[in-house]
Amino acid sequence: MPAKEILRAIRDAIRAGWNEPPGRTGGRAHIYKKLFCPGGRGCCPPLFINGTPDVAEHEAAKIYKAVAGCPASK
Repeated sequence: MPAKEILRAIRDAIRAGWNEPPGRTGGRAHIYKKLFCPGGRGCCPPLFINGTPDVAEHEAAKIYKAVAGCPASK
């Protein structure tokens, strides 16, 4: 289970309109979740979230930065 900072950032991204695909993320190393921009394919690249990063605060900051830089986020 990821750290609380990462879970909070994921929750905030979903509230901002980012989409979480249904089902498993897949067997991709340490990827915990994959989020998609609310603007569709042409707006922002998918956001791959590491569930076991070295520094949880850095991973959360990466999520917040992607959401803040997205023109389609609420």
